[in-house]
Amino acid sequence: MAKIDKGPISSSKSQKEEVAALLFAAIDNRRDFVFAWERIEEPLEETKPTAFAITGDLVTPCRLRGILGRATAYEDDGARIVTFQTGKDPYTKKRNRSGN
Repeated sequence: MAKIDKGPISSSKSQKEEVAALLFAAIDNRRDFVFAWERIEEPLEETKPTAFAITGDLVTPCRLRGILGRATAYEDDGARIVTFQTGKDPYTKKRNRSGN
C-alpha cells in the first residue's frame, strides 16, 4: 500500500521545495510524477483545496495517451505539455549481438 504523508512539511523546506524535490527524485529514478488539485464540486467556506503530489509506477501507456489528448484539447485554457527524452528506456531488455 502506498504511503500517504499528510503530516506537516518540515520547517526547513517549503511546500514548493518538497514538491520540487519529489519531482526531481521521480525524474532521476524514472518514476511517474502526478500533481493534481482535488476538485470540490460545491466548496464550503471551511473547505480548503487539497493538492496531491504522487510518485510511482502510475501511468499506463493507454492512460498517458488519454491525458495527453485531454491536455491538448485544453491548450486554449492554459494546459501545457513539456516533453523531453532522457536516454535509453530502462524497461527495454538489452539484446546481445546475436539479436536475442
